Amino acid sequence: MFRSLFAVVLECLMVLLYLINNILFYFTSAVKVHIKVVNGDVTLSPVGISTVKSVVWKFGINKVAEFDPNFSEEVHIFGNYEGRTTLNKETGKITILKLTPSDSGTFSVEVDSVLMPDSYRLEVLEAVNNVTIIKADSSNSSCELLCTAKPSSGEASFNYVWIKNGQFLSNGSYLTVNKSHLSHSYTCNASNPVSSKSTTVEDICKEAVNNVDIRKADSSNSLCELLCEAMPSPGEGSLNYVWIKNGQFLSNGSHLDVSNSDLSHSYTCNASNPVSWKITTEKAEDNCKGRPIGAIVGTTVTGITLIGFGVAMYLWKKRACKPDDDTAENGCRAGCNRVTDAPNGKSGE
Repeated sequence: MFRSLFAVVLECLMVLLYLINNILFYFTSAVKVHIKVVNGDVTLSPVGISTVKSVVWKFGINKVAEFDPNFSEEVHIFGNYEGRTTLNKETGKITILKLTPSDSGTFSVEVDSVLMPDSYRLEVLEAVNNVTIIKADSSNSSCELLCTAKPSSGEASFNYVWIKNGQFLSNGSYLTVNKSHLSHSYTCNASNPVSSKSTTVEDICKEAVNNVDIRKADSSNSLCELLCEAMPSPGEGSLNYVWIKNGQFLSNGSHLDVSNSDLSHSYTCNASNPVSWKITTEKAEDNCKGRPIGAIVGTTVTGITLIGFGVAMYLWKKRACKPDDDTAENGCRAGCNRVTDAPNGKSGE
């Protein structure tokens, strides 16, 4: 009876010690986090251990490296860790080279057949690369910029910071820019815990040049004035115009004066802004032939004026010959007869 009671008490004490050990293990254990870059390396060390007799490292439930002199004096490396992993037999430290994202996870270590309370979480991240800024959206008053970086998916998480003239603007991948500030340059810095990279853009919100057209603006007896126009309109940003003939630079500006003797040549207009350019080529005579509308309108007005003056003179003469009395009738008849009969060489008398 006494023996049976002693066995029960001893068993209860063992269970209690086991629970206490697990509780102490839970509260004293810690997770050591290591964040490394792809193709980098990491060294993990048992905490509080100076020398070891045997050591086993595991990734999850799978063995990574092992040293146990009771079985072999050699270090054993397992799985895809072969050729890139070393284990120090004296300190128990393990070093893994040429890290890949698949190495991310939790490692544990047993020293002298005892599981150490600390675990090691490894995160392997790709370095930030290919940082780009694009125009995401635009309105009449603002432009929205988007900053992206690679790798664009997976576990990589980037922090984006916008900078203008060395001054912090905002966090996040998007930035809204007022169109009155388009002349400034904007920098996006993309970073993660293992690296960072920046890129800078200027004038990205300006619209691409489109619809370049050459037309006649005015002409005279000796010159024809050509006008080059393009979209976007001036409100979207200034455009630069360059005139070219036969591959040779002629002038800057949207207007070009062409001598009538040079109308048979072709003229090229290059319209550009900081984000794009576009050209068009036309023969001057295709635009300059014919009289300008202003000259045609002027001639028409002059002709109408002359016709009106002639009609008015005719009506005035006719009214002047209308008899008001006998004396006037005789005088007018004589005058009218002279006017009427003069072509036949006869007088009215």
